[in-house]
Amino acid sequence: MRIFLLILFLGYTLGCLFGQELDHDRLNDILHAVVSEKSKTEEPGGAIVVVHQGETVFQEAYGQSNLTYHFPNSASTLFDAMSLAKQFTGFGICMLVDQGSLRLEDDIRTYLPEVPEFGKTITIYQLLHHTSGIRDFAHLLYLGGYMGEYSKEAVLRMVSRQQALNFVSGEQFTYSNTGYVLLAEIIERITGLDFPIWMNDNIFEPLGMSNSYFRTSPERVYSNLAQGYYRDGLGFRAPINNLTAHGSSALLTTVDDLAKWVDNLRTHVLGNENVHELFLTKGQLDNGEEIAYAAGINNSTFMGLPVLNHTGGGVGFSSIVAYFPGEDLGFIMLSNAGWTNPYDWATDILQPTFDHLGIDYERGGEVEPSDSDVEARVMETDPPDDLSVYTGVFFFPLQEQEVRVFVRENQLFLQPEGNPAFLLEPKGKDIFYLPQIQAELQFMVETGGQVNEILAMRPGESPISMPRIPDDQLEGNSVSNWRQFCGRYRSSELESELNIQLEDDQLVVYSFHHPNAHLEPRERKDHFIDKSDLLGQVYFERNDSGEITGFVSTIGERLRNVVFDKLVE
Repeated sequence: MRIFLLILFLGYTLGCLFGQELDHDRLNDILHAVVSEKSKTEEPGGAIVVVHQGETVFQEAYGQSNLTYHFPNSASTLFDAMSLAKQFTGFGICMLVDQGSLRLEDDIRTYLPEVPEFGKTITIYQLLHHTSGIRDFAHLLYLGGYMGEYSKEAVLRMVSRQQALNFVSGEQFTYSNTGYVLLAEIIERITGLDFPIWMNDNIFEPLGMSNSYFRTSPERVYSNLAQGYYRDGLGFRAPINNLTAHGSSALLTTVDDLAKWVDNLRTHVLGNENVHELFLTKGQLDNGEEIAYAAGINNSTFMGLPVLNHTGGGVGFSSIVAYFPGEDLGFIMLSNAGWTNPYDWATDILQPTFDHLGIDYERGGEVEPSDSDVEARVMETDPPDDLSVYTGVFFFPLQEQEVRVFVRENQLFLQPEGNPAFLLEPKGKDIFYLPQIQAELQFMVETGGQVNEILAMRPGESPISMPRIPDDQLEGNSVSNWRQFCGRYRSSELESELNIQLEDDQLVVYSFHHPNAHLEPRERKDHFIDKSDLLGQVYFERNDSGEITGFVSTIGERLRNVVFDKLVE
């Protein structure tokens, strides 16, 4: 009888294990179909790994690693992981903090005295969490006409010449690759070892990541390294990869090696509990506001689940690492198809994976409101009799953009410059809802009925002030007055000169290092935009006599207020 029960028990156990294996086979079939649908064998592709509870449940490579020689991608193909490098740099800093080699509140000039003083201490903590205000190096070097290797030496020289920050350190969050190059240099100066060597000895080798390297030169040859590609109207192009600035990027690795890194997030084989706590703790601004970015990795949510993740992209590569600690599940993708959207791939792979494992998640992200919901919201309040009180041109600081509010057919619309107009739905007294960005706009009506500010509010975020642009600054940019903008301009920070000339009723920007750019007028006086993205938003400045003295260039959040002075002829 006992023998019969033992056989029965063993048969049941083996049957469960065998059934589980069959389930994973079915999951592999499903995910293989997803990959096949989203990729083409003859095009650039990538490699994917899904791990669950320390085991690989799906792995597949697809597409070509090199179109010239028709080499296919594989799980051992090396890819440039781009910004995935930051989590290794951040983890290294946390290890050194735990060892007592440095403190997060240390002034970075203690280790990097060549960084200028900007009026307020910049700390290692602020570099880790992208709250330092230091400008991003990539476009700054490009704007200055730099044509060489984007190395740590080039970045350090650029930083040493800076005269201003994007914002006062500690007051905002803006992603900065420069900050992580500086962190890598701090590791070098504290340990006395080159950053790639320190990383190999202290992180890669202990975790068995034998196919992971930080690039030391664009000329260095690495076995089985994929070529990055972009798509264009003629087919594919292979950009030159001259990026070797360690810390922020320049990490070459495989999906197999990154699976070992993800496994360490669950096992803590490398790094004690204090190191992992430092690594995963969300950052804070000086005012106490919490941000999702930890020490080189996002500590946020995806598909409704807590996730530790980071993406990377550039020079024809795209990548993502995502680990869901509550579900003990990781997704890794490395791609040499630069147009790949990593979150799109993550969603398409993870949905059937979660379904297979019985994991609850949010399908399709946030639920769009139905027509009945919109109608009910619109009917919450009657619009005021005179909507014209809200009209005017306002400035949206995050995009450095003018926004016009106007009335059409007794309805209020908001139109960002260069974009279509969006209907504003009344929600309360002086409050309207903009569903496209899921934000409430509160018009601050002053005594006398003038609106000088709009507050844009989203759940869980600080309000964004959109000040009214005074009417005297909206005189328009008439071509007849544009000759005053012509002349030579120089940036002492970049050691670079530009020449602006009026040709065929267009302001043309000439540069020795770049193709000609054209400035297009905006609504605000003395405001232009360069749609080639060389200069971005251009604001000409005047002295008390009304003469043009220079201009300020802002190219998105990462590069603000670069000053060009007009040269006296």
